[in-house]
Order: sequence, then structure tokens, then C-alpha cells
Amino acid sequence: MKPGKRILIVTDGAKPTIALAKRIAAKAARMIHAGRAPTIVSAGDFTATDILPAVLCFFGCEQPHPPSFAHLEEVLRHINLAGRPCGLFSPGSADAIGYLSGIVRDAELAAYDRGLVVPVPGIPASGIPEKEELIDWIEAVVEPITEEMYGRKI
Repeated sequence: MKPGKRILIVTDGAKPTIALAKRIAAKAARMIHAGRAPTIVSAGDFTATDILPAVLCFFGCEQPHPPSFAHLEEVLRHINLAGRPCGLFSPGSADAIGYLSGIVRDAELAAYDRGLVVPVPGIPASGIPEKEELIDWIEAVVEPITEEMYGRKI
């Protein structure tokens, strides 16, 4: 199945992760002119058919190995999404980024090499990234899509 212009964001369902996912969703949809709102789904509600039409995926969790990610891990071990870009984010743990990087590897997703971890230097204690930091990170994640779809960088 050819991917559509759909953005999928899978989270662990934690409030801080969902809040960050909503910020990512709003900015990413505008950047690739998705035409419809990104889908934010809790990993506990995730099904394999959620990911097939996605042209861009984001995965986020607070800590490594959240129980809700068990099914997602299983699906990603048995599906080939070669080259589709994805971004990895966490509202608090660099270890979570390492974990997420490991689970997307089998599916051959093209994970952007720098996960977004909040808080990071320059990010306010509230845990929400500065606008410029978030936009720069999202632009780097979506760049391969904009080049493929529109023949140009953002």
C-alpha cells in the first residue's frame, strides 16, 4: 500500500507525552500540507493498520519499555516500512529515545538521528520546547518528505 499524506503519532498515553505530541502534530501537519489532522494514538490502542497509510510517524514515551508499547514492538518487528521518516520524542528521558530507536530499527523506519528529549538545555522547566527548537527538530524530521513530495526543502 502506498503511504498517503497521513501523519501518525504513537504515544505511551502519559499526559506530558500527549501534550508534546499535540504540539508536534500541529506543526508537522502544516509543514507537509497533510490535508487532514495527524492521528495521535495511544500505543495501547494502536493497530497495525494505523501505520500502513502513514507517510510520517512519530513515537513518544516518558520512559523506556512502557507496557503499552508491547503490541507496537511486535508489529514493528514484523513489518517493513523501509525509508519512511520518523521522529522519536520523550518528555523526560534520553533512555526512552534509545529504546524507541531500537524498536523502529526492525521496521527499517528512517529515524531522524536526534530524538527530541524535553527538558533539554535551553528548554524551560515546564517541559515544553521553545518554539524555535521544536520547529527546527520537526523540519529535520519531515525534510525527506517535502523533498520527495514537492521537490524542495522546507
